[in-house]
Amino acid sequence: DCSVTSAAFSTHCAGNSSYLTVLHARRFLKDGAALRSRRLNLNRGLALELTQSAVEMLSKAKAVHDELEKLYIQSMDFEKLNDFSEKFIFSLLSE
Repeated sequence: DCSVTSAAFSTHCAGNSSYLTVLHARRFLKDGAALRSRRLNLNRGLALELTQSAVEMLSKAKAVHDELEKLYIQSMDFEKLNDFSEKFIFSLLSE
């Protein structure tokens, strides 16, 4: 059997059954259910918008990082960085 809530990311299936049960949690709410339902829908929508905005910002930040990296990668002394990193990590672990 499969149980699915109205939330897109809440699906549970056991076995290979083609039988699908949709559960609407609203029916379990008591007084003020409509108000809470609207508030939950609003919050869900806002969370989705904020997540999408964060993904867009991270994508832009990555693009800027990649452009900057093109400029400084040629001047980078990776051997010196590795030496510094090893010494730094050793100093942290020896305290």
